[in-house]
Amino acid sequence: MGTDRVDRVDRVAAAVVIATAAATGFLLIMGFADPARLLPGAASPAARTLTYYQSVRTVVLVGAAVWLLARGHARPLRLVLILNAITQTGDAVIGLADRHSAPAALGPACFAAALACAAWRLGRTPPSARTPGRRPNPRRRALLMGAPQIKRARAQ
Repeated sequence: MGTDRVDRVDRVAAAVVIATAAATGFLLIMGFADPARLLPGAASPAARTLTYYQSVRTVVLVGAAVWLLARGHARPLRLVLILNAITQTGDAVIGLADRHSAPAALGPACFAAALACAAWRLGRTPPSARTPGRRPNPRRRALLMGAPQIKRARAQ
C-alpha cells in the first residue's frame, strides 16, 4: 500500500508540502512566542489578535495539505497547493509593496513558485499510467470513469 501512495502523490510535491509545513510551523511558533521579533509593532493587542486570526487560517490550509498528502489524495491536494500558492503570491506582493523589503517578498515568492510547481506536477499524468508509443483509448477511459460507452458511427 505504501508504493500505491508514492505513485499517486509525486515525491517533489510531497517534499514541497513538508517544507511548507515546517517553515509555516516555525513562523507560527515564532509569531506566538515573540511577535515583535518577526514584525516591528506586532506586540500590540490589535496586531496580536490579527495574528491569531491569520494563524487559524494558515493552520487549516497547511493542515489540509499535510492530511491529504498523508492520505495520498493527489487531486484535492493539488487544489490546496494552488490555493496556498495564491496566498503566498499575495504575501510576496504585500512584502514588496507595503514593507518595501526584498527579503519579505522573496521568501513567499519562492514558496509560491514551489507550490505552483508541485500543483502542476500533480496535474500531470503519472509516469506509471503512461505507455510509450501508445495513445490512451478514450472509450476505455470513459468506461473506467463511469461514463456510458461511446459507440462508433458506422461507415455508410
